[in-house]
Amino acid sequence: MAHRNPFTPTFGTSPAVVGGRDHLVARISAALETGPTHPAYTTLVTGQRGMGKTVLLNEIEDMAHRRGWRVVDATATDGTFIEELIEGGLELLEEVRTKPPRLAEVYAQVLGIGGGAERHTTARRDESVRNTAFRVMLKELATFLSGTESGLLITVDEMHTADIAETRRFGAAIQKIARRGQHPIAFIGAGLPRLIDDLMTGDSATFLQRCHRIKVGPLNTTDVKQVLAETFRLGGSHIGADALHVAAQASEGNPYMTQLIGYEIWNAAGNPAEGIPATATLEGIATANRISTDMFLAPVLERLSERDRDFLIAMLEDPTETAVSDIARRAGMSPKQVSVYRGRLIGKGAITPKRYGYVAYRHSGVRQWLADRVEESNKQWMNFPFPM
Repeated sequence: MAHRNPFTPTFGTSPAVVGGRDHLVARISAALETGPTHPAYTTLVTGQRGMGKTVLLNEIEDMAHRRGWRVVDATATDGTFIEELIEGGLELLEEVRTKPPRLAEVYAQVLGIGGGAERHTTARRDESVRNTAFRVMLKELATFLSGTESGLLITVDEMHTADIAETRRFGAAIQKIARRGQHPIAFIGAGLPRLIDDLMTGDSATFLQRCHRIKVGPLNTTDVKQVLAETFRLGGSHIGADALHVAAQASEGNPYMTQLIGYEIWNAAGNPAEGIPATATLEGIATANRISTDMFLAPVLERLSERDRDFLIAMLEDPTETAVSDIARRAGMSPKQVSVYRGRLIGKGAITPKRYGYVAYRHSGVRQWLADRVEESNKQWMNFPFPM
């Protein structure tokens, strides 16, 4: 009987084995234990795609449930995450109380998400009603939970896609009821690094600016090896030490790539129950790199400006990391220009800062994509029909 592939290279799905994040979950657990005075009681998690932000949120939610906390979650991609939180909060009120408070019933009917009313998702709904409903919901839950030993955890994923005005209104409500009121309502938001720049400027975003911040980066090699080895074992297989090391290095610490590489190695093995041969490891890594480049790197790199690409091409000469001073000289950029493009490319996930004054490609696929384009361009130039 064929063994089921135990790896899950799917965004937002928690893998069978989560590695390297226990200390982050423990930090939030300590915040829930301490209460609103803990700095991490309201936290923003940022990281590049594939770094496991959603999985971390899932782990935090599971931890909160184990502690007896209630959880209301939303994803900001639909543009109306406050409505999603209101619906979840009102459902929770119906669950924790035999008879929902009258105010909650009224606002549930107005918003079309309770009392048998038809649910509407239009963003044109009266904002004052929506905002009032959100504050009422928070106050009702805070009043109920204040008499218990638990609390309410609110999580919002993909916050970098949220409407700025809605995010600020959300922050104002949380700050007034949770922080100032010292009620047991904690908040964890997650998004790409540009969340810091896009959503946290201006006086009306002071709550977001004061949130504790967690930057989710690559896993270390030891953690990647643990994830790979334990997942292969759970699937009824095993991988040798040398192959494990090669696979871990190829992942470059990216949790998504770790799952994708493991998934493709498993598929290439033929009969994983007999172990993972070295050929399957190399084949799986190659397949995973092609998939990753086509799905995630190419769309980003194709949209880069010519000067963005000049910056990246100037790094091709170096095997690992490149001094920004060398980039300026090779690309003909001023120090100010290099600084601007460095920041842009870090934000886009194409490069990563290293030791002071140095940068590197965030993924080996970036180097290969650029090298292929340069080679293709040189071939076209060499074949250009010059007049005799």
